[in-house]
Amino acid sequence: MKAEVKGVDEKEGTLSVEMKDTARADLWSIEGLTRALRGYLNIEKGIKQYSAGKSIVEVNVRPQLYGVRPYICCAVIKNIHLSHKIIKGIMHLQDKLDQTNGRNRQKTSIGIYNFDLIKPPVEYTAVKPTDVKFIPLGFEDQMSLDEILERHPKASNTATLLNVIHSTPCSMTAKAKSSLFPQS
Repeated sequence: MKAEVKGVDEKEGTLSVEMKDTARADLWSIEGLTRALRGYLNIEKGIKQYSAGKSIVEVNVRPQLYGVRPYICCAVIKNIHLSHKIIKGIMHLQDKLDQTNGRNRQKTSIGIYNFDLIKPPVEYTAVKPTDVKFIPLGFEDQMSLDEILERHPKASNTATLLNVIHSTPCSMTAKAKSSLFPQS
């Protein structure tokens, strides 16, 4: 890991660290850097253990996605409180992973959703961009996927990919008729 201390503000109690040329995605967030420093400073060693229970959500991948994005990975994380600041940090890391490892969302795309708003089963399918409408994050009006691809500032890379495949990978929650569109 290459890093450089850029500044210390004792009055504010802050330390600025610039990460340089790291291929370790776990260090791209303050939480990951903190975990690494805890180990380096012998405060806490080893990988934190988490338990996974039996699945509570059925996710169905439709055959038309096999040549586009044939896999989906999901997790439901319970009993945590995320402040606005933490959510902003998670979304920043998500965007960095989408840009780098996800090759500008051409290979992978990460989404984080409030599970209270999702009604399983989740159908991971391909849809026509004109057939699905919802209100995207940061907007007030309902839009079709085509409109989102035109107007959303983060959608240009997704739009380039979808122009090639002519359909949109999209997770649908059947009961709520809500959409989980693959963009940050």
